[in-house]
Formats: sequence, structure tokens, C-alpha cells
Amino acid sequence: MRPKEVVHVNFGTPANHVATHFWNTQEAYMEYGPSASTPLIDHDVSFREGLGVHGESTYTPRALFFDVRPEFGTLRTHNALYGADEDDEMRQQWQGEVVQTGETIESSWYAEQLRREDEGAAAEDSAAPQGRALQYWSDYARCMLHPRSLVPVSAPSLHGTTFLQPGVQAFDTYEQGYTVAQAMERDHTILDDNVRWLAEDSDLMQAIQVTSSASDAFSGVNGAYLAWLADEYPKTERVVFQVANRTPAGDSERSERLRKVYAMNQVLSLTASLDLATLQVPLGTEAAQNEHVHYNADDLYERSAVMATYMETATLNTRLHELESWGRIVSQLNWRKDTKIAQLGGVFPTPLLAPIRTKPDPTDALIAAMFAARNMHIDTPQSDPSAAAAVLGRHWHDASLSYSHAPFAEAVVARDTDPMAETPTLAAVHKWNPAQSPLLHVAYPSIFRNLTRDGRPLTSGQEVHKKPSTMPAMASLRTTPDTLTLLRDARALVTHVVSRREPLEAYGVASGARTLLDETEGPVGGLDGLRELRETLESACAAYGAEEETEGEPGTDEEWGQEDDEGWDI
Repeated sequence: MRPKEVVHVNFGTPANHVATHFWNTQEAYMEYGPSASTPLIDHDVSFREGLGVHGESTYTPRALFFDVRPEFGTLRTHNALYGADEDDEMRQQWQGEVVQTGETIESSWYAEQLRREDEGAAAEDSAAPQGRALQYWSDYARCMLHPRSLVPVSAPSLHGTTFLQPGVQAFDTYEQGYTVAQAMERDHTILDDNVRWLAEDSDLMQAIQVTSSASDAFSGVNGAYLAWLADEYPKTERVVFQVANRTPAGDSERSERLRKVYAMNQVLSLTASLDLATLQVPLGTEAAQNEHVHYNADDLYERSAVMATYMETATLNTRLHELESWGRIVSQLNWRKDTKIAQLGGVFPTPLLAPIRTKPDPTDALIAAMFAARNMHIDTPQSDPSAAAAVLGRHWHDASLSYSHAPFAEAVVARDTDPMAETPTLAAVHKWNPAQSPLLHVAYPSIFRNLTRDGRPLTSGQEVHKKPSTMPAMASLRTTPDTLTLLRDARALVTHVVSRREPLEAYGVASGARTLLDETEGPVGGLDGLRELRETLESACAAYGAEEETEGEPGTDEEWGQEDDEGWDI
């Protein structure tokens, strides 16, 4: 039996925005009724069957969403499939006064639209949307989630029931997140009750796909659970997409502190995944903007949508009926066994890779036939690989790092419903996947300009569509020497901190240890832990390219010991 199911685990608000767009797209692929065509995507890879509270069949994502409770918005741990109606009935039977202990959240315009669809309104109904603007990722989640999929992050045994409520306490550092995750396991046994529940529901799980915030305290929550997952499922691929938060702007004391804390959190996330993940993919904070894609950079809902499209496209093959398993992809990208960090890139929408032609050119056909008769080949404007590659290069966006070197390995997926696009696409990337273009669900932001309904760049005389229904896309995962830049920057930060040029607490290391664990070093291990971290980064740098030791930096333990240990009192 071949590995099949993928369990998805998401940590933190930025990651959950990306994941929500991903799951909305999966739901949009589904067709219902006797006239539905055979799906290219095997939905059982990502969805599980179950029974609702009244015995009806359910089909819900194999996913967990970790977040602070306010981010769940109007979602309830019980819903229409799993008992929300019972809550309402109990409220109606209650004869006493109902006291509202929390702020009531108004439904978003998208939730109201879904409600109207349930009542029989057409999805394309032109009535103006009612309800508040989208605020939480849960506001536009289209898939019905199992109650166990929602995991509120809190640690009452450490802080009481008010912890992680807005305005109560900052939740910023890797060490805070790691410690809260440990307390959650003591209080709620999430690993047994939620993670193992999804794993044991699988026939043969091919991978655990993690999407995590890399910059805030959820990086530490991810680090703790990733360690447990590696221990519980050592033979299962663990693929981690790490989403960076936007760097706080401004000159305030808190903004300055967060810039340092976020930088250290990303380094700690990177090094933890080097040991615990089989493949990790760092993602930047911004997606591409071009002549056809214009989004509000300050709106996480909009900027996460494009990033989700790259990720969903690059991982498409793991969900097809004739799937390419995560195990095979990881082996391909990390064939050297020491390149676990990959880069994500893509183009969305795919530009025109050849001149538009309404019918075959008889002259081109005659010339091609003459060359074919002599066992020769000639490139026509429709299939010139250099021209197509140049067009791709101008539109390509690197979601992880700038791309400049030839990769060690690369896995490319191109998607288009137009059969005429096959030849130029093959010429450009040497790979073709005739899968359906990504469907743009109702909740996808309207961020497109000058495109047809099929997501093609407009030519003269064509009808303008503000929001296409599908979009050709291309994405790749690659391991490349360019990752050395990321590792160098991480090593430089650790070196700066270990050299005692600033206190550890300025970077969130050991800052919460005394309040959370009554220890002096915390999960990172204080100064000694950072020194070990630097050695890990040195080894990773060597794997991605030879590099001379930076002048002026201590190299041996003895040289580190000569540093002034009395510079800061931690």
C-alpha cells in the first residue's frame, strides 16, 4: 500500500490565513451531483469521513488550527455538523437570565453570504454583501471544521484563564511559545487527543505538513510540537512551511524590541527545523505584485492569498490520484542528505509564453514538416524555449529568497486548463501537469486587473473581469546555494548576541524563563544554547557552500570562553 494521507498542522495567525485560503481552494475543487466529472484530485488525501451529531456523513479537513481564542472569531468548537444546534436548544430551554461574559462578534460579510446560500440564494447573487469586514482568518473559512481541529492556545496552569486575551500579556518570544506548549500538553494532552486522532484515522499517512508563524511566539509552539511529532512519527515526512511576520515599523520602544525578538525567533525556528523536519521552506512576508495582481500589503487576508496559491500549486502532486508522494519529493530535493532547506517560488498568473494565434499558420507547419522529414527540429515562435524562459524569468517571484544560482534540485508544477499552453510551458520548464487551474473561491480577494475570466492577460477587444474564476499558475520547490545567504544572516545574529554586545533578554532569550519556568536559562539554554546553535548554523553553511571563517569571530570553545562573561547580568 502506498502512503496517501497528509495531516496538516497550522500554528499562529499568519499561518492560519495561508491555510484558510488553501482549504477554501480544496473545497472549491469538489463537484457534486450525478453530472460531476471524475476529479483529478484525490480528496481523501486531505479530508476525512466522519459522522455528525445526528448520524449524517461528514467530510472535514485533516487539519489542526492552533491560535489564540479571539482569532477563532465566530467559529465555535461545536457547529452545525457537531452540535451547535444543541447549544441553541439548551439556551431556548433555559428559563433564567443569560449573562454574556465576552464580547459578541458580528458575523462577517462572507459568513452572511454562506448563510444566504444555505437558505437557497445563488452564490452569484448580486445583492450587496451584509456584515462586517473580514477581520479574522475564521471569517472566510469555507470548510466546515471538526471541533477537534480548533486548538485554542492557552495555559491556565501557568497564567489563569485570562492569559492570551487581548491587552493582557504580550505573547512574542519563541521561549514563551515553547513553554506554553509544554503546559498545554500537561493540561489538555493535545498530542493524544487531537494529533493522534488524525494520524490514526489515516490508512497510511505520507506526511505531516506544518504551516507555522516563524516570527512570534507561535514559532516556539511549533518547535515544541515538532519535537514531539519527530519522536512519535520518525518515519513520516515532516514538511514545515514557515511564514514570517511583517517587521514592525516605527521608532517606539516596543517596535524596536519586536524587530530584535522577531529576528531571533526566526533563527530559532530555522535551527529547530533543521534537526526536526525532513524539509523546511521559509516564506517571506510579501507576495508578488505585478501589472495583474494588486493587493493591500497591510491586509493579511489579501497578501496571504497569493502566498497560499504558490504553496497549493507546488504541493499539488501530493494530492492527485496518481500522486507523487512527499517522500519522493523530499528525496529529490534533499538527495545530498544535507540540504533540508528549500525555497518556494512561482508566477501567478502565468504570463503568455507564446504569441496568441487563432489558427495554425500553414507556413510554419510546412517548414516544420520539411525539417521533420530530415529528422531535424526548428523552434517556432510558439515553442521557442529561450523566449518562453525569458518571459517566465521576468514574472517569477521568489517567495523565500532571491534566486541567482543553479539549484541542487527542483520540483516544478505548472497548471493550466488551456491545451495550447502545453508546448511553450514544456519548453520553459520541462514539466507539464494538465491539472485544473487553481479555482478562485468566493472568499478569494479581488486583487486582479486586466485579466479575462480564465485568468489570461487581456488583449484588445476582450471583456474585462475584475475577478476571474480560474488562474493559470506555476510554482516550484528548489534547494539551492542561495540558502547560504539566509544561514549567514542567522549565524551573524547569533554571533552578535553571544558576543554579549546586547543582553539576551533584548532578543527574547531567557526573558520569560524566570516568570514561566522559574529557571535561569529557558528552553533555548541561555548562552550555552546559543553557542551550540551557532555550531549548527556553521555546519549548515558548509553544506550549502564553502565559506571562510569570518575574521574577528571566535571559532573554538576556548576562544568563546575568552569572551567577557560579565558584560551583562542575565
